[in-house]
Amino acid sequence: MTSLFQIRHPSARSVICDVGCHFALYDESSIQILVLDACDSTHDMVLVYDSRRKEQHTAFSEGRITRLYFLPYEGDHMFEIDDGERRSSWPRPDSEWFVVGRRARVEHTRGQHREVLRIWIGDAA
Repeated sequence: MTSLFQIRHPSARSVICDVGCHFALYDESSIQILVLDACDSTHDMVLVYDSRRKEQHTAFSEGRITRLYFLPYEGDHMFEIDDGERRSSWPRPDSEWFVVGRRARVEHTRGQHREVLRIWIGDAA
């Protein structure tokens, strides 16, 4: 499902922005915002981790990678994403796909002790 909204704005510039599933095209006469269905947001992302576990009740966290770090006592490599409302940290496998600024989508279990099921990585803005 795709929706297109157009807002007139006289001082807009020619820039393309990408924020999650929302795309905006700024030209001299209008601002156009293309809203894509949330299910379509992984079509331009690469699956970089799959636990191959099937769970009935899962949740998704999606946003820009803001930080890569290492927890020395646990021995875990981690990445942090900012979804606009909050930041969340996740363990990351050894992969060159994890770069600050790229989009990440994490499918995980629900509850207090969330487990990562799948991770997709997309391009940077």
